[in-house]
Amino acid sequence: MIPDQAAHNKLIAQASIAMASEEFRLVSPEINHQGRLPRKYTNEGQGAKKNISPRLEWYNVPEGTKSLALVVEDIDAPDPSGPIVPWTHWVVVNIPPTLKGLPEGFSGKEEEIGGEYAGIKEGNNDWKVPGWRGPKLPNHGHRFQFKLYALDDEMHLGNKVTKERLLEAIEGHVLGEAVLTAIF
Repeated sequence: MIPDQAAHNKLIAQASIAMASEEFRLVSPEINHQGRLPRKYTNEGQGAKKNISPRLEWYNVPEGTKSLALVVEDIDAPDPSGPIVPWTHWVVVNIPPTLKGLPEGFSGKEEEIGGEYAGIKEGNNDWKVPGWRGPKLPNHGHRFQFKLYALDDEMHLGNKVTKERLLEAIEGHVLGEAVLTAIF
């Protein structure tokens, strides 16, 4: 390899690292991307360490973001009558972009925590109740997708927020998406 080519390759690698560090990202300190979902976040945990919403953090929110929305789904859920149909475990809307994350156990406590969290609204999951509902599966190996949307407006979805209503409302308003996938 000629010296100029080596320098060029090094610059390309450095630029790729810089771009990745500026990418809109969703992470959880307790869940590695493509890693296992800890039991305390599932319906299979023990006592008080059961069905707790996981701590989430995000970085590099796109410029112009007015609110964030989160949808968590089991993307490998089988429909008893046919194909795989994602099963919604959590819907959260109107997250202020000034927040850097949601604390562990946040679900159901937005009013109690107060401050900037008070305006956040949790929607209905596929059990038809608001808030986080962790998985309890007959077999493991399912992928759980946490998808965070950066939006150019707040969502006004009324009292009954659902994934379907959210996805319809955000059409044309998405500035970016960040995804974290866990295995259960």
